[in-house]
Parts: sequence; structure tokens; C-alpha cells
Amino acid sequence: AIFPDQSRSLFDTDEAFWDRMMDLSLKGYFFAAQRAAKEMIAQGNGGRIVCLSSVHAYGAMENWTAYGTAKAGLRRMVKGLAVDLSGHNITANCIAPGAISNRLPEGDDDVIDGPPHNAALLGSSVPAAKGGLPSDIANAVLYLTSDLGQYVNGETILVDGGMIAARKMGD
Repeated sequence: AIFPDQSRSLFDTDEAFWDRMMDLSLKGYFFAAQRAAKEMIAQGNGGRIVCLSSVHAYGAMENWTAYGTAKAGLRRMVKGLAVDLSGHNITANCIAPGAISNRLPEGDDDVIDGPPHNAALLGSSVPAAKGGLPSDIANAVLYLTSDLGQYVNGETILVDGGMIAARKMGD
């Protein structure tokens, strides 16, 4: 989830902030997946559940403990969903984005990619030496929801330009 005030120090994290992180980044996904799975089972055609986690589920960064905990919970949740939904032809997976541009393009409703992140700032922490685009996430969703991804279940796909492979989060 992208919303203001996602990071907060350990000692500034109160119960309301913690609950907000869990509600928006974990609880909402659980109940949406539950509802979707019920509908998919009722229709009898199987289906795909895709959640958006984050690179914060893989590594700790100062002031991101609550958010990272919720996103790590999503990684575990899709594993449980994969097991719980076995026999129904329903897969459940996560995508964990890294530094993705979230600035919207101006004036063109048919384009999802806004201006990329400043490559000079990311070059030291992302081996791809550039930020990702919303279309990179969309392509991962397309893979997981197509026949190409039909045998991927209970997994999290990193779309991070190699950030976690380089273990340079927070540098």
C-alpha cells in the first residue's frame, strides 16, 4: 500500500499506527482473498490471488518495522492460502516490489508508467542501476494470472532490480 506516513520510529509507533499498518497491509488482503476464494470455489473454475508485498518483507530498514512486519505477514499468508485452497485450482502468490516509480504520468490516461526514479540515487543500492516502473509490476501480475504462471503457488516474486540480491536495503 502506498500512503503517507508509512514509516515511523520504534518509539513513535503507537497502537493506532500499528493497527493501521496491519489493517491496510495484511488484514485487508486476508479478507479480500477469503471472499475471492469463496467466489472462485462457488464458480468452480479456479482462479488466481495476487497480493502486493514489498522488499521490506525481506530486510529491515530503520523506522519501517511495522510496515515490514505486515508485508512479511503477506508472504506467509499466501503460503497458507496455497495449502488451504489445494484441490480448487486456485493459486495464491505475492509480488514484492522494490523501488517503483509511483508518480503518475501527466495527461495520458492510457499510460501507467510515470517518470522513473532518479537512477543516480538508486545506482548504489539496485544492481539494475535504475528504478522500476508500474508496468514491471503489471507484467509480474500478468505472468502469475496467466497460464504461464499456473504452477506457481504460495510464492513471492521479487520485482526489485536485484536490490535484495545485493542486500543493500537502507544504504
